[in-house]
Amino acid sequence: MENMRIEVSSQIQTIHVSVDGHSTRTSSGSRGILSRLMPGSENTNPFEEDTEDWKKKNLKSKEDYRILETEKVQDTKTIQDLRSQLKRVEEDHRETRMQLENMGIKNRQLQEQTQIFRGMIINRGSSNDDVVDDNTIIKDFVALRDQIQRIVNRYYKCEARPPTT
Repeated sequence: MENMRIEVSSQIQTIHVSVDGHSTRTSSGSRGILSRLMPGSENTNPFEEDTEDWKKKNLKSKEDYRILETEKVQDTKTIQDLRSQLKRVEEDHRETRMQLENMGIKNRQLQEQTQIFRGMIINRGSSNDDVVDDNTIIKDFVALRDQIQRIVNRYYKCEARPPTT
């Protein structure tokens, strides 16, 4: 048994075994050859193990695919929600900018009106004397107050009108 030599041809059909100078040649199919080379494996099919492994991998792949599809649907919904939120924020931003521009225009108009009233008070008071007459200032401020009340009442409704003097 010391000099046992086994040769297996590339097509696994012929086995040449020589033990201590005696040779034996056997022709057989791959199943017969494998059973002779690996005693005890006559009833097992090596491809069955591979098939079971592939089945397990296939099931795992299907489960992974199902999970990924679920995540994809959730991600798509999240993206749609975020896009709609972005549109709302952009619309709110646009409206806020328009309101800011309108308020800036109104602020400039009020500043111009204030300048006009200030000029009227100074010009009326200083046209006769260097000292400004108190009655002129009071009349102008009463007129200014009335104009402010008209502006306020145009945009806001009061339950009771303030008394006029």
